[in-house]
Amino acid sequence: MFGRQAPAPQGYRSIFGDEGFIEQVNQGAAIKAAYNAVKDLLDAGNFKGAAEALKQLKGATLKGVLERILGSAGKATSPSVTVEQLTGIVEGSLKQIGQAALDIMKGQKGFKAGKWEPKNQPKGMYVGSEIHRAIARRYTNLNPGDAVFTNDISVGRILKDGFKINPKSLNAKEAGLQPDIFNVTKKHLYEIKPENLIANAVIERDVYTSTFANAGVTVQHGPMTALGANGVVEAPGGYAMYYSPLPGVILYRRKTGDFDPAKVPLPVAGRAPVEETSEDLEPQQPSRTGVPAPALASESQGDVIDYFERATGLTGVALLLYLIVSEGSRVFPPRNLIPLP
Repeated sequence: MFGRQAPAPQGYRSIFGDEGFIEQVNQGAAIKAAYNAVKDLLDAGNFKGAAEALKQLKGATLKGVLERILGSAGKATSPSVTVEQLTGIVEGSLKQIGQAALDIMKGQKGFKAGKWEPKNQPKGMYVGSEIHRAIARRYTNLNPGDAVFTNDISVGRILKDGFKINPKSLNAKEAGLQPDIFNVTKKHLYEIKPENLIANAVIERDVYTSTFANAGVTVQHGPMTALGANGVVEAPGGYAMYYSPLPGVILYRRKTGDFDPAKVPLPVAGRAPVEETSEDLEPQQPSRTGVPAPALASESQGDVIDYFERATGLTGVALLLYLIVSEGSRVFPPRNLIPLP
């Protein structure tokens, strides 16, 4: 798996496009055929094609293919997600919103829409930055006895100020990474993303975790039920509902207008977001980890795996997930996208 310069197979679409195909064979054979087609694309370095193929699979077939991909890639560097969760990530449908999170949202007091003051900032950048800051600020306020570093504070500074460690084992890029929320007291870490970018949140969370481990600090993914990990905050022109569906991951959804817990429909697990306005749709910006968004289908594949291993610090399953989802988000424009700061 992950070969070099093999030509991308032709006609793989027919495997997924022929609705009668899966009806004519048993589930095991369907999974095997689909897996082989996806594997050929991955081995060729055609991650865009692999993302397209995976997006066309459904239910048990998709789950079975992902199980085989994870098994083939090895689990030593696997992100801490289950096959079921990974299936939801690929489908863009993972909405594991706990009842406690919904109760917190419903229990908050209503408030007016946030002010709209972008000044000279790009609209999407401004909105994303403000929501990140608001969530981090609320988490910090609800954990008053803890030392919490947020948003613009680098890994290097966290190590120096929070742990009295000289980050000499890290290179400049690693030391310059900026986690969204890092609780030094509890050693808890959270990555914040719009809810459609859950896969990117998982990957970046694991990049930060690995970076701290390289510096000798064992980090825990922040609990889903921790104070401040779920709720509603003011956002430019409206509000943002946010929740933690996985340890160390916080997702949000922005809506315009005032927040009234008695009238606003709360997120529902397993259901697509309510309708978006044009203000919710923005072009994607680079991630906070500095990981590039690949356009691999049209580029030379000779050393692409080696390059992304160096660029992301990921290997195995985590790298595979990043590449597939990065290309998938380009092929299938995400909903409700607000870029990161």
